Amino acid sequence: MPRSRRRRLPEFPDPLRVERLADNGDGVAHCGEREIRIAGALPGEVVRVSARRRRKGYVQCMSERIEEGVPERVEPFCPQALNCGGCTLQHLDYDAQLLYKSRRLSDALERVGVSAARTLAPVTGPTRGYRRKARLGVRFVPKKGGVLVGFRESGSSLVTETEFCPVLAPAVGERIGRLRELVSRLSAPARIPQIEVAVGDDAASVTIRHLEPMLDSDLAQLRAFSEETEIHVYLQSGGPQSVVKLAPDDGLDRLEYRLTAHGVRLRFHPLDFVQVNAPVNDAMVSQALSLLELEAGERAADLFCGIGNFSLPMAATGAEVVGMEANAELVSRARENCEYNGIADAVFSTVDLYRDPLPEVVGELQCTKLLLDPPRSGALQLVSQLALGRVERIVYVSCNRDTFARDARALVDRGFELGAVGLVDMFPHTGHIESMGLFRR
Repeated sequence: MPRSRRRRLPEFPDPLRVERLADNGDGVAHCGEREIRIAGALPGEVVRVSARRRRKGYVQCMSERIEEGVPERVEPFCPQALNCGGCTLQHLDYDAQLLYKSRRLSDALERVGVSAARTLAPVTGPTRGYRRKARLGVRFVPKKGGVLVGFRESGSSLVTETEFCPVLAPAVGERIGRLRELVSRLSAPARIPQIEVAVGDDAASVTIRHLEPMLDSDLAQLRAFSEETEIHVYLQSGGPQSVVKLAPDDGLDRLEYRLTAHGVRLRFHPLDFVQVNAPVNDAMVSQALSLLELEAGERAADLFCGIGNFSLPMAATGAEVVGMEANAELVSRARENCEYNGIADAVFSTVDLYRDPLPEVVGELQCTKLLLDPPRSGALQLVSQLALGRVERIVYVSCNRDTFARDARALVDRGFELGAVGLVDMFPHTGHIESMGLFRR
């Protein structure tokens, strides 16, 4: 059979006017009927572009020159910002970022016919050095001098060529170049596809995924790196269960972070899910508890509880808390954290909240307050089927505005009102929209 010919990328000799921002922060323009997405472009700007690749339904482009700018444009603080996919909005003034995200959230709710009684002020925190969790790509590219370590390029699977990352926690972000050197000296650098970063309050770790066994000389290089940087090294040869610590006797059993407003400390494994922005997480938990209005002796449930990020502060108020989570490892960690903090009024169960029979689960627990923090797919099955007769207040924390709006519609149809809603800016300089809503009967 003849080989299929690769279609040529279109050319855009004339400048384009940007109409809006896509969900990922790219500017959106049109050339005839063709949708153009432009990394680094802002609404209202007129830009000249070059096509990079075709995507389903649009052409991905890069901004080559701005013919007409807008007042909201600022100079990115990272030299790789307009190329790196880790941040897509550094060129947009931060107040304008918050306004853009708040409008996107409001638009999603408006589309489903739900309005909030009041709007909460955005929960914000540091905008640099804030990311304590990240997955960095690794690629061996001889034409670019060898190994690259960093976030993927915007709209691409290629790895950004960089030496440091100012949005990562400094313990790792300032050592990207050092990681490059480390990987380049290993015996099979082309067989290392990624590095997971995890940073606690007092320690940092990297988990190196490797597709070939490590040689003794590799392990010696890794130990030297760990001793020099005080970064704990983990190795992953297969799935999550294959993760082993390079120095198991170094005295660090888990990473840890504190919720300072609640006197709670949470321990976590480097591959556990935790919120990436520690100060924003602290403020988010405080806002959630304020909205729930928990009282001592009251029964509450935390669904999708993870390692206990909300459950333990809820229980610290004197409420009786039940946490539920599908991931047995995270449930085990939540129980460890409960014991670690000396909290007696919290119990945790491994429950698949998408598949297990659920209609009576909250009703049987006689809960009056409920916290939901689901994945991006949302919690439609839960909010549609759970026995909510006793529930007075629900705080819903969402990382997807569209599924949040869909689920808000379902809760309103079941007799709740959206009493308050607001943005939680967990990922500054990105198009990611996290939010919190209070539903009350």
